Amino acid sequence: MNKKYFKSNFDLAHCHLGNIFLINHIHSIATFLRRKPHGCHPRMIEIILAYLVHNLSPKVISGILYLRLKLKISKKPEKKLDEYQCWFQQYYRIGSAEQRHIRKHIKKFSFTPKISVIMPTYNTSEKFLRAAIESVIQQLYQNWELCIADDASTHANIRDILTEYQKKDPRIKLVFRDTNGHISAASNSALSLVTGKFTALLDHDDELLPDSLYRVVEDLNHYPDSDIIYTDEDKIDEYGHQFAPHFKSDWNPELLYSVNYICHLVIYRTSLLRSVDGFRVGLEGSQDYDLILRCAKKTTKIRHLPYILYHWRAIQGSTALSLDEKQYATKAGIKALSDHFDTEFAVEMAHIPTTYRIHYPIPLPVPKVLLIIQSTTQDYVARIHKKTTYKNYEIILVNTLQERHHAIQATDALLVGFLHQDIEVISEDWLEEMVSYAIRADIGAVGAKLLYPDNRIQHGGIILGLSEYSHHYCSIDNNGYFGRLSFPQTLSAVSSACLVVRRSVYEEVGWQDENDIDFCLRITQAGYRNVWTPYAMLYLSSEVTKHSDTLPLKPDPYYNPNLSLKTSDFSLAYPPRTQKPWHHH
Repeated sequence: MNKKYFKSNFDLAHCHLGNIFLINHIHSIATFLRRKPHGCHPRMIEIILAYLVHNLSPKVISGILYLRLKLKISKKPEKKLDEYQCWFQQYYRIGSAEQRHIRKHIKKFSFTPKISVIMPTYNTSEKFLRAAIESVIQQLYQNWELCIADDASTHANIRDILTEYQKKDPRIKLVFRDTNGHISAASNSALSLVTGKFTALLDHDDELLPDSLYRVVEDLNHYPDSDIIYTDEDKIDEYGHQFAPHFKSDWNPELLYSVNYICHLVIYRTSLLRSVDGFRVGLEGSQDYDLILRCAKKTTKIRHLPYILYHWRAIQGSTALSLDEKQYATKAGIKALSDHFDTEFAVEMAHIPTTYRIHYPIPLPVPKVLLIIQSTTQDYVARIHKKTTYKNYEIILVNTLQERHHAIQATDALLVGFLHQDIEVISEDWLEEMVSYAIRADIGAVGAKLLYPDNRIQHGGIILGLSEYSHHYCSIDNNGYFGRLSFPQTLSAVSSACLVVRRSVYEEVGWQDENDIDFCLRITQAGYRNVWTPYAMLYLSSEVTKHSDTLPLKPDPYYNPNLSLKTSDFSLAYPPRTQKPWHHH
């Protein structure tokens, strides 16, 4: 053989060698191939494999076939680790020593429920299918079952691969559908195999991390009555490169009504899944979104684990790569949202694919709003009138907090709004938008999207522990971190520079001083949610500072502990404010 053709690595991980003779044969060839790891001439691959197949016993043929497939796949390109990959390696890579600690910790669990992982398959790439299955097999927490439903794949090797794994591990259960019913029907077929107390969802080309199920069960040992658990995620390309980590908010209904920020990994109590009859046929493309909406109507016991525990594969044709790949998902998402609400709400597509805007109804007669402005400038009042389409409101100018209290006590308005004297209206329906949220019984304070005159963001919501407002100084056309500058969302606090609240809520919790954060936190403690909406947009020419110096530092449930408190741009935290529970046992 001509040595110049040998330019590739040879991976023997899947060969089961029977004796020293075979080992010597393959070792010599593998060593030769490794000398120039830059690819291999296709014809030489065939020659090498033919030689090996001719000389090896039948027991290693299956391994050789795997090598043939692997060598034909493009060589994984060399790529320098980016910031996130380095960060992940530093803070979240589970080494062998930590795996030993985790296994010891698992033995101390008092609650060890079986986790059923359901996975529908259809003509999956062999490489990615094996990776998905192996990611379950390699779980550090071993009380699991993998329930796979093949949706009548036309690729003959799919059945062989699945059967191969089932023979190796009895925890793998299979059902082969006779007809192709698409993902909802296939997922329900997989769900029919489930015997575990909890059910996790896994796509056929994605991967779990080794500690995924361990982290879930560890949390269940503290909160055993949880019905839904979701985690953070990132994406991986066809070569396994990690990117685009999504560090999510804790349970955030308003955000969910705009976008399925939950995505992966999600674990449901199996009885809850069956109580809603599983996945709905006809909602393909947004079947997971529809499922979380229907399940969330039945429980408030929802937990978020702030750890990357799921790799979402980003390949051609995947929603992870481009939302444009599945435009039909938007239509299904609109139906899922429309069906979720008991009353008729107008739901439309937002400007980002597979995201939505809900127009909440304002009751008739239109409720009156008292707008309180700490100013003495009548010209300013005229400018508000000129650009505001909401009609049933009155404006009162005050100079002190005491005057504000008197004005609220004297009004018969159902809602109260507070405006800074340097506010200029941008969106003329700003008050309709804010009232549509504030009028709802479960909502407390409602805040607006405030811009500097040069169209940079001044107020994108308040994050506890952060000295600036969320996304401070971002441009107006920036959608924010995973779209969070574009979606209404639950937040811990909003700025009183433009704030609307029901008068009854104001009177219930009180507002003792000028501290808007303290006011909002007391609203939360009273059982209401504070909402920030980008659809109420106004200019604020002066700088407004947050009143947070006197408040105790506490974790913000709507801001992930993997994100920095030093900057407002949702950059990575060094180190993250998370825990490794196995270190305490």
